[in-house]
Amino acid sequence: MLMWLCAGMVAAGQTGGIPRCCPGLQVESRGEQMILLSDAATWAVDLSRIPVAENECGSSCATVTGPLRERCYGKCVFGGAIVAFDQPAHRVFLQVSTGFSTNRPLVLFEVDLNTGSFQRLLSSFSAGFTHATMSPDRQYLAYAKWTVGGGCLSAASVAVVDLGPAQARDRLQEPVHVAEVPRPGNQAVGAEEFQQVLRIGWQSAYELEIEESRYRIKGLDCEPLDNIRRVMDVRAMRFVKPQPLDLSGK
Repeated sequence: MLMWLCAGMVAAGQTGGIPRCCPGLQVESRGEQMILLSDAATWAVDLSRIPVAENECGSSCATVTGPLRERCYGKCVFGGAIVAFDQPAHRVFLQVSTGFSTNRPLVLFEVDLNTGSFQRLLSSFSAGFTHATMSPDRQYLAYAKWTVGGGCLSAASVAVVDLGPAQARDRLQEPVHVAEVPRPGNQAVGAEEFQQVLRIGWQSAYELEIEESRYRIKGLDCEPLDNIRRVMDVRAMRFVKPQPLDLSGK
């Protein structure tokens, strides 16, 4: 049986916005069906229809054996998590794994629960998406993207997806755009400072609040630096169309 989870439940106390996954939502697996139950309705999502492209596969269902093969759907879906639940719009944001290492290729979909339609939003190579939360007007989805390394080398960055005004267009027809939130302090590749995301919330429809803890490598140890809180206006961020993963040459 394929395991489906609710992601981002490690942090509590979100301020503003729509609650992160998944108060009011229960998830079950029944063969190729993912069953989502809320107080208002029950929906079934056909896992075999997840439209993952060949070049997004880190591994393939056709080449794995044993328990991995039994839990693999379609071309290369090895598991996943509900990242966020937009109850008024009857949609969920679904993270699926197309490989099975710690840091692995992931694809984020928006799923219309009324029709069962999938919209690919973005893909990334990471350990997972957590702390996802929607803005109060449901136009923006902010989340933390984690990368796991040995010892102190696990870190997270924050990104924001512009889904477009909820009432203005058909979300399953239009592309989305994504902005990477600048990291605080010295965050260049190879630098010895890293941060972990503690909480993401919204002060208003445009003001994104991020709480992080910073630390650095000192010998073989992790030395805490400080906790920081930032408030950023997403209207000032640079949104671009996300580039898909291409693992065809792996």
